Amino acid sequence: MRIILFGAPGAGKGTQAKRLETALGIPQLSTGDMLRAHVRNGTDLGREVDAIMRAGHLVSDDIVIRMIAERIAAPDCTGGFLLDGFPRTVPQGEALDRMLAERGLVIDAVVGLDVPDEVVRDRIVQRRSCPKCGAVYHLSKLPPKVADTCDRCGTKGLEQRSDDTLEKVNARLEKFHKETAPLVQLYGPRGLVKTVDGMSPPDEVFESALRMLGVAKLAKRPALARPSARTASPRTPTARKPAPRTAVRAPAGKPARTVKARAAAAKKATKTKKATKAKKATKTKKATKTKKATKTKKATKAKKAAASRKPRSAAGKQKPARRR
Repeated sequence: MRIILFGAPGAGKGTQAKRLETALGIPQLSTGDMLRAHVRNGTDLGREVDAIMRAGHLVSDDIVIRMIAERIAAPDCTGGFLLDGFPRTVPQGEALDRMLAERGLVIDAVVGLDVPDEVVRDRIVQRRSCPKCGAVYHLSKLPPKVADTCDRCGTKGLEQRSDDTLEKVNARLEKFHKETAPLVQLYGPRGLVKTVDGMSPPDEVFESALRMLGVAKLAKRPALARPSARTASPRTPTARKPAPRTAVRAPAGKPARTVKARAAAAKKATKTKKATKAKKATKTKKATKTKKATKTKKATKAKKAAASRKPRSAAGKQKPARRR
């Protein structure tokens, strides 16, 4: 499945891209990460990109499309891929379509995360991150336990990205609505656009995206790492369907026992076991009581016998008469 993840800056594309990558078993392709990797590794394309960026120019669409074409030829993209943040303009979308068509491929779905601008502003402007481990916080919705200190690694001094100021966020939103939002007109008529409410908790956004992609519920969902930029909703266990009632194969000459019959037999066995246990307890109790009574009776009898053998007291004895 070949998917484009679409949405305004701060809509949650990065969070959902990672989860969908794990759930669907396809790689997430972020053009920004890919360009930085080429520059870092010193590839031919990386040296070309580095020279352009050092000159203060933007990387052309042709170079980005060439980079994507090279990446999707890798074995891990055989089953599809997830484009995160690309295309950003209608011309980029058309160039992507042409490149895919040359390879006999098409985009299968465009997942759009719908978040109002005021929420985007709040999410980005109040976002802070740890300079050491990269953990992300939100000053009001997901603050660190100790002010300005990372919960994960203990580093003090959380940072705000240089482009997370209100002025720059407004400029990015304006550019999104002017250049990126019209992509809906490119993919919408083909029935590819699947809009998800990005205001829901991350788990619900993820489940909605899976449903719209026509993917069956998974036995295990990838959980959000804590801390995150947003508050995650409690995970709700998926209801399990009861197993069908089927007859159990019986030995030759004996009738098969159904689940119901086995349950009745188990119930009867439990009842018999309880009755036997109760009977045994009663018998033991009676035996103990009888033993105790016998012991008491013997003790009383022994006491009486001892009393009957006791000599008379001195006062009761008569002195014999003295002879004269």
